[in-house]
Amino acid sequence: MDLKGKTAIVTGGSRGIGYAVAEGLADRGMKLAICSRTESELRAAEKRLAGRTDILAQPTDVSDERQVEAFVGAARKRLGPPYILVNNAGVIGSDDLIEDIAPKDFDEMLAIDLRGTFLMTRAVLAEMKKQRDGYIVNIASYSGKRGMAESSAYCAAKFGMVGFTESLIEEGRPHNVRACSICPPYVATPMTSGDPDVPDEEMLQPEDITKTVLWLLDLSPVSVVKEVVLGRLGQ
Repeated sequence: MDLKGKTAIVTGGSRGIGYAVAEGLADRGMKLAICSRTESELRAAEKRLAGRTDILAQPTDVSDERQVEAFVGAARKRLGPPYILVNNAGVIGSDDLIEDIAPKDFDEMLAIDLRGTFLMTRAVLAEMKKQRDGYIVNIASYSGKRGMAESSAYCAAKFGMVGFTESLIEEGRPHNVRACSICPPYVATPMTSGDPDVPDEEMLQPEDITKTVLWLLDLSPVSVVKEVVLGRLGQ
């Protein structure tokens, strides 16, 4: 598919999976709007990407409705209507038993990973339906397909993303708006590096997720892929 000149919004786009996806979309000629809560990392990513495409980088907490609306509004004004939204922003959280999780930590996990996905989607969906064109890709996790001990908050958020995506597919279908959740295992990013359970060299690479997103975009416009579940050797 010819993506040149179309607008992409990528949350959590300053590093890891988000940055890799943003870079891949820029290499296909897309205009970019990226956000992150950490402004220093966001400005560094903006500087690296600025030579490749027209880019807007705006500090945004995706769990905050006003900040999301401001970011999407700025992207629309600067770059034009979004064609693709990649909901990637998220946190992993600590490895705690259910009885040891502080309610505020559970709430933060759901706020960023799940509420953030909802708010960003809501901010672009009506326009995508009106133009009868658009794609929303939600970066979930293998933990959204299988519950794991000491990861209940993370699993709850990612299972929620997968279910939300399925509803989104059905609501978008009559309007030619597609959606897909990508569910990878460990991916070598700053958030997972040094994990004692999986050595970095055995993890997927952020570029694997980029290639998956581009594969979805290159499929026939009548194709619907509900989810992509990735694995790794030795898992």
